[in-house]
Amino acid sequence: SIEYLTPEGTLHEERICFRHEPPMHLSRVIKNIENEWKSFKYFISPPTGIDMTTVNAIRSECESHNQAFGLVIGYPGFHAWEGKVTGSVQTLTYTFYDTPSILDEWFELELEAGTKGMELYLALKPDYICFGGSGTLTLANTELVMRYAIPALKKWSAMAKAAGVPSVLHSCGKSRLLVDMLVEHTDINCVNPLECPPMGDVDLAEVKRSHGND
Repeated sequence: SIEYLTPEGTLHEERICFRHEPPMHLSRVIKNIENEWKSFKYFISPPTGIDMTTVNAIRSECESHNQAFGLVIGYPGFHAWEGKVTGSVQTLTYTFYDTPSILDEWFELELEAGTKGMELYLALKPDYICFGGSGTLTLANTELVMRYAIPALKKWSAMAKAAGVPSVLHSCGKSRLLVDMLVEHTDINCVNPLECPPMGDVDLAEVKRSHGND
């Protein structure tokens, strides 16, 4: 049970962890998005620094195994937000049609925070940057991905390219149309896992023919 105190009010969530199982929500931090958005906004703010003790320990461990040292950053969209909201994707869908200004502000706040995070990450000169967003297209549609995910990925992958750092996107589930969007709109160098049916919708031979050089 976790309680969060903000200047706009108190938020609360509960999780349970069974042995050998991942944690699950008993209740999520946002119960009513319209009433609690002002409080939840305090969760989203640009980072001010990085714990270099932890970063150096991870980099050293990677080097000791002759592995690349990478850093992961999440990006906006239904895939990232659904776990915060009671009702998950259904609630976000109603919010998109009833009060889209909330989701647009959520995107803008995460874009600002993520841009600062990218600046801090790239200053560390990692071997690669990973954009993490499993379910990007499985939990949304192309319109929503273009509205919330792609603008952030376009900006952040351009930052990585300018710094000479390769970027990879990880998104489980359906991703065939996502590949098209990434090639057209971003500078991302690699995407995985490109799952075949039934979990995904990718034919590896087809996507290789279509975008292998990209």
